[in-house]
This record gives sequence, structure tokens and C-alpha cells, in this order.
Amino acid sequence: MNTAAALRLVAVTAAERPRFEAMFQYYLYDMAEFTGARLSSSGQYKYPFSTLDVYWQNPQFQPYFAFSGNELVGFALVRPCPEDPQRFDMEQFFILRHLRRQGLGQSLLRGCVERHPGRWRIRVMTGNERAWQFWTAAIASLNPCGYEEGHCEEDGLEMRTIAFSIRMGVATS
Repeated sequence: MNTAAALRLVAVTAAERPRFEAMFQYYLYDMAEFTGARLSSSGQYKYPFSTLDVYWQNPQFQPYFAFSGNELVGFALVRPCPEDPQRFDMEQFFILRHLRRQGLGQSLLRGCVERHPGRWRIRVMTGNERAWQFWTAAIASLNPCGYEEGHCEEDGLEMRTIAFSIRMGVATS
């Protein structure tokens, strides 16, 4: 599979939401290492999926599937930053574990930034060093001018943040 070169972003339609929610279970599984989440008696991770309704109701919120060829390999949820609506925020971002380290995540980020040029914020749960390493490298590949690191809290979770800007294909900090 020519993974990164063949990556396509496709908007997730309302009709595809059940497929999205099924894929989201893999994301919740990966994040359980950091959140301590446990499977419910139904064999799924509980998540308030109604909080994602806005992605199919407000055009400022964009859900994307990532495909490599015809294979669904991940997703991204792009929204306005809650603290600064003029900045984009990657609410959730996921590549299937067995397909990581092939350039797909970097291609997915690049695709999102190309569709939404401007100011961005990425949040990484404190303690998730693998994700932090990914994001710093992926953003550096887009933005050789640098970026600004910070911290925030969301839903009671400590997050590390990276803020950066992309305008008309030119990276700025």
C-alpha cells in the first residue's frame, strides 16, 4: 500500500456517522491507556456521542475520514478553538495503530491544514509522550518557522498545546 502518498480526506456525512462512531471505538481503546476508561457490559467504550452532533449541524465543525486507497485508516475532527473561534482546533485525530509510522498521520494533518489554512491549536493529553513526539515532528514539517507551546485544561484533563499558523501555503508562527 502506498500509504501517505495516497491518503484522501473525505468529509463524514450524517449517513456515515454510525461508521464513524464504530471507528471512534478504536480511538477510545487507544486513549484508555491515558484516561483509564473501561469497556461497558456491552463490550464498547462509553462516550457521549451526542456531544459530536455539532459536526453534522454546524459547517464550522468538520469531521473527516482518512482513506489510503479504499481502506479507511483514520479520522480527524476539526472545530473552532473554544477559547479563540478564529483559530482551528483538532478536537480528535486518529490513525489505526497498525498503520502508524508510515506517514499517514502527517498526511492527515497536512490535508486538514490545507483545507483550513490559518491559525491552529493542537492539544495532547499530558503523559502521552508518543503523541507529543508525533505532533511536534508533524507540525515542524509544516512550519519550519516554529510554534508556541502551552498548557490548558479540558474536561478535567491536563493538556499540552501547540499553536501555529499556516497561511496560503506559507508557514508562520
